[in-house]
Amino acid sequence: MEKAVLQPENKTTTIRSSFFKPAIQKKLNIGSADDSYEVEADNMANNVMRINEPSHQNVTQTGALLQRKCAHCEEEEKLQRKPLAECITPLIQRSSNSESEGNASSHIENQINNSKGGGSNLDNETKSFMENRFGTDFSDVKIHTGSQAVQMSRELNAQAFTVGNAIYFNEGKFNPSSDAGKHLLAHELTHTVQQSGAIGRKIQRDWALVPPRPNAIGAVLNPAKILEAIAFNENILNNIPNSVEMIGLIRDVLGINKLPSVIDEDFVNAVVNWQAVNRMTQDGKLGPATARPLFLEIGAEGAGRCEIDTGPSYSPRGTINVPAGLGARQAFFRLASTFKSDPANKILPSCCEVRQFIRWNAAAAASFAPGVVPHAGFPAAHPVNTWIEDRDDTVNNRYGHRSGTFSDPQSFDQYLDSSGRRNQAFGNVYAGSDSPGGTGMAGQWRFMIKVLDVCNGNTTIGSQDFVNVNW
Repeated sequence: MEKAVLQPENKTTTIRSSFFKPAIQKKLNIGSADDSYEVEADNMANNVMRINEPSHQNVTQTGALLQRKCAHCEEEEKLQRKPLAECITPLIQRSSNSESEGNASSHIENQINNSKGGGSNLDNETKSFMENRFGTDFSDVKIHTGSQAVQMSRELNAQAFTVGNAIYFNEGKFNPSSDAGKHLLAHELTHTVQQSGAIGRKIQRDWALVPPRPNAIGAVLNPAKILEAIAFNENILNNIPNSVEMIGLIRDVLGINKLPSVIDEDFVNAVVNWQAVNRMTQDGKLGPATARPLFLEIGAEGAGRCEIDTGPSYSPRGTINVPAGLGARQAFFRLASTFKSDPANKILPSCCEVRQFIRWNAAAAASFAPGVVPHAGFPAAHPVNTWIEDRDDTVNNRYGHRSGTFSDPQSFDQYLDSSGRRNQAFGNVYAGSDSPGGTGMAGQWRFMIKVLDVCNGNTTIGSQDFVNVNW
């Protein structure tokens, strides 16, 4: 932060409050160009521009200038992947008589005071770019580009200057679509963090659905277990559409800062705490059993819903006429559906679950062996022509359940992610098949497939599809 006098216009200026309390504050101080906060802002801007992916948050600060790195940012990368914002030094305010600082004129001070409450928010694309790299929330930052901002910047010989959460730009200098504009904005955003200290590492949770043990404290995992959980969670979350947004949402619901949207030690510990309050095995892994109550909580908070992309459908559909013959006869059909993933708009594939139902006519019921309707797992007295949830084999397991008593993932009943791997908790693709059959079959079995929004009361979403099997 440099003095306002005789500084070249390719520099930036940050104005900050003096040591004195606001009630008796007479002047705003202008930081010197070579002070540590200005050096830090330049280094942070350089780091932001080096980061290609939001997940790479633990960037080493290098360069020709003096580097400072906070202690917890030097910890092992996988275990302690910290956001850049946590490496920013909060401003230590000084008396206005420091020789390294000048004073803003009363005219500028008055203009700044008059501009409070004005300015505009960062656009969504720029805000997301900066938040994912800094790892903090810039919702409160206000951008000033009007004639007053330009005039004040010119008087200070600056491209831009920052006061609290307000950034004032000289003419044409706010240009986040260019690399130079991004660098300048990142520099000034560093100053907003310095002046506010707003890193926001932890968030207090107010549950929409009170868990079984709301005051439970999670176990402490050793480093090897933490790394194991990080690898597991990355494997299931990094291959789903819009994974960064999904990770951010999960972090928020788990009670930690959604930024940076990465899977790190904080994420694992938050999962452990979630498992503790829900009486689950505490391993830090976000498997189907752990994810199920999480998405019920998301639904109760109004933060998630199911939306179908394709299906649900059968192949073949319509009617299957099984050829007559002696011995065992069998039909075959596939079940399919895909789900949208847009966490920014509260659309979550994990809220979607497939269900298959079956009913049979009187001729079919007459062909069943005594006490078997049509095989083990169904109530013996179930009436004809009445829908009941189907069972996918001879035990009481059912199609499409991601977790719970009725879940039994098999090659004929599974959720997949974008890479085609089984991902029972977060997969956005459902792929199943059924091959009903047996000896002495007669009459008709009718099947129905539909999708439920399990985050919102198991409501049916979209249309259903049907297939008839004539024996």
